[in-house]
Amino acid sequence: MSVGFQMESEPFLNVKLAFTHPAHGSVSHYIQDFSPFNTIKQLKQDMAGKLAVPVEKQVWKYKGDVLYDAQTLDDVNLDDGDVIEVSSRAA
Repeated sequence: MSVGFQMESEPFLNVKLAFTHPAHGSVSHYIQDFSPFNTIKQLKQDMAGKLAVPVEKQVWKYKGDVLYDAQTLDDVNLDDGDVIEVSSRAA
C-alpha cells in the first residue's frame, strides 16, 4: 500500500477593492483573490489594466492607512473578505 501526500496550495485571500473613479467620483467594486505574500506593488501591477490607472498613481488604503508598495497583505493583517480602498493620485 502506498501512501501519497497532497501538496498544499498557496493560500489566497478574497479581497474587495473599492475604486473611486477620479473623473466622476463613482465607486466600482472588484473582488479578487490575492496571495497574502505578494507586495502591494505587485497587486497594483495586477490591477492597473482593470482600473485604467498607472501603478505610480494608485493609492491603496486599508482601515484608513495608506498601504506602501513594499508591504504585503500579510504585513497589514488583512483578512479574507476585507475591503481595500483604491483611489488615483492627481496628475
